[in-house]
Amino acid sequence: MPVQVSVAVTAACAAIDGPTSPVAAAGLQALSRVQAESWSADRLIDLSIALYGAGLGAGDAPVRAALPHLRGMQRDDGGWTSEYGIDREVDLTLRALSALLAFGATSG
Repeated sequence: MPVQVSVAVTAACAAIDGPTSPVAAAGLQALSRVQAESWSADRLIDLSIALYGAGLGAGDAPVRAALPHLRGMQRDDGGWTSEYGIDREVDLTLRALSALLAFGATSG
């Protein structure tokens, strides 16, 4: 199953039944096994926003794992590189900053 589908299903289950529901917990556990190098900035930002929408906080394990990796993907010029091309990078950077701010974090 593609990562983005797993993120969407897990986030929906967590939002409906809570992040400790069996389905959401299994989804979060499966996503935590995805190697950090496998995440594109686009997917990691989608995950972060979905985790926030599902009610997880900065102290929850998936968020504690995602945010440092997201900060590490930030370029020296302050933006993030999109897997969909340069024309998507402004939107991606705004979404990344929104995700970081939602959890009370700052960019690198």
